[in-house]
Amino acid sequence: MLDKTSLQEYNKGRLALLKILFLIIAVILLFTGLFFNYKQEVLICLRKNDQCYIQKTNTVNMKKLEPIIKMSEIKAFGYIPKTVAGNMYARGYTAYYLTFTTKKKENINIFSTEYYDKDEVKKIVDELNTELLKKSEKIMFERN
Repeated sequence: MLDKTSLQEYNKGRLALLKILFLIIAVILLFTGLFFNYKQEVLICLRKNDQCYIQKTNTVNMKKLEPIIKMSEIKAFGYIPKTVAGNMYARGYTAYYLTFTTKKKENINIFSTEYYDKDEVKKIVDELNTELLKKSEKIMFERN
């Protein structure tokens, strides 16, 4: 026996299904944007714990601590330049990543975002190295 569903009812059902699917995708994207898009990163190094952390704060102000390196392994703070080549439509530029230099001469990136002003990075590196040489109990640096 044939189904007596009209073409209009079939199209209404299909449209309702597409609306529900679109709503589910929108909710997933909103959730992802709120909880996994970090708006602020803070470097925290504690000498008593012998550990350096990155505290990431997302859009809904939830904080997450990620251990990076032991403080006793840090030789100095530094930066790594990353050059992006230009083409016929755009000029190239150089971005700078703030890093730890370990005693094994390895570079470890501190923040996931880069700086575009070399003088700003040099000033930050000098401040952090001064704190490291003074053997401060707590070294904090906030990256907005």
